[in-house]
Amino acid sequence: MTPEQNRLAVRNILAPESNPALFNAVLTPENVGKLLHVKTKTLRNWRYQRVGPKYVKVGRGVVYLFSDVSEYLQARTVSTKPIAPPRRRKSRKIA
Repeated sequence: MTPEQNRLAVRNILAPESNPALFNAVLTPENVGKLLHVKTKTLRNWRYQRVGPKYVKVGRGVVYLFSDVSEYLQARTVSTKPIAPPRRRKSRKIA
C-alpha cells in the first residue's frame, strides 16, 4: 500500500458517509494492520489483551468490520492547539 493509498484509506475511515458500502466492509487482520501501521502480531496481542478495535470470530479466523475500525480511530483522535508564534525577546542594552 503506497502512502497515498494509505492516506485515502484513513480519510475514508474517518468520513464513512462518502462511501456507505465501504462502511459495511469486512477487513482482514492484514488490512487492518496496514491501516493502523501495526503488525498482525500486534493485533493478535491486542485481541488477547482485549484492547484495540472490535473484531469478529468466524470459525477459527478473525475479521474486522470497517465500521468498528473507524470507530476505534475516531475514539483516538486527538485535538491539538494551533502553534503560537514565537515570542520576541526584549533586546538588552549593552553599556
